[in-house]
Amino acid sequence: MLSKLLTQVGLWAVAYCVLITIFLMPTSVNYQPSEVRGHFAGATYDYSFEEHWELMKSFGAYLIENKGFGYEENGDSILGFMLEKIGRSVLLIIPAIFISFFFGIMKGIFDYRTRNSLGKLPGKSMTWLSLSVPDMFFVLLIQLTLLFVVYKGWLFHIDLFGSDKLENVLLCILFLSIYPTAYIANITFQSLRDEEGLDYIRTAKSKGLNDFHVFYKHMLKNGFLKILAHANSMVLYLLSNLFIIEFFMEYRGAAYYFKGALGQPNVFMVGQNVSSIDIVYAAGYAFFFTVVILISNVIAEIAKNFVSPMNGGEA
Repeated sequence: MLSKLLTQVGLWAVAYCVLITIFLMPTSVNYQPSEVRGHFAGATYDYSFEEHWELMKSFGAYLIENKGFGYEENGDSILGFMLEKIGRSVLLIIPAIFISFFFGIMKGIFDYRTRNSLGKLPGKSMTWLSLSVPDMFFVLLIQLTLLFVVYKGWLFHIDLFGSDKLENVLLCILFLSIYPTAYIANITFQSLRDEEGLDYIRTAKSKGLNDFHVFYKHMLKNGFLKILAHANSMVLYLLSNLFIIEFFMEYRGAAYYFKGALGQPNVFMVGQNVSSIDIVYAAGYAFFFTVVILISNVIAEIAKNFVSPMNGGEA
């Protein structure tokens, strides 16, 4: 078990170093001039390992010289700025994870319980629809609904965009939880369905145990670890949605500024550097997101370690 956890940490370190190496790739481009003013005939890119190595050494020297990420021109700490934005994103990520797990499991139980009745329409069918339709459809639908009810005067004014108000945080948490909740609901449904056909379930029923005891004390208990084993996949879905939600909602968190650090210039001019990556900010935000992924992988690995010896269940 320990070796697997150390492997996860090692893979994280390698992945982070690879990201930094990619961020520091040289971006010098050779432009072929054109006889027409304001135009160019073409451009070529020739990778130079020497230039790449010099950029990596320069970045390392910068970190050593500044004992970290350094300071802005006005004297403000870059690390302090990033921690503030990371804190805003954590306000979304942690509640969204708990909401997705709790309501996802509840929804999965409901889907399983109603799989052979009319309840499967708001149950399994709705979960399938949530997984099939892009979650931006539900985001836009909720936004339009809120705008309509506010316009009719049925609800107080709600600020849909920004990051300074409570409703901004709550709406972003809601939007961020849509797909992960449906994902966990589907995993829960599949886990319960797999458990129902196992020998220990039939043995428990043959002993006269009631349905409630069999379901919650055996099926759900053993299935829960299988659900937890998918924590890394759920977190990956959540983080990928975080970039979209923060940008779309103008929520100025870590993902919003990370995108800005990696963004391309809006105006292109012949002779300019084709990259606008701010390596200091990009490295800091990348560290945060990769650590979140590492933690989810460790949790999933621990869960899988408990799942393996329990595949057969226990009556």
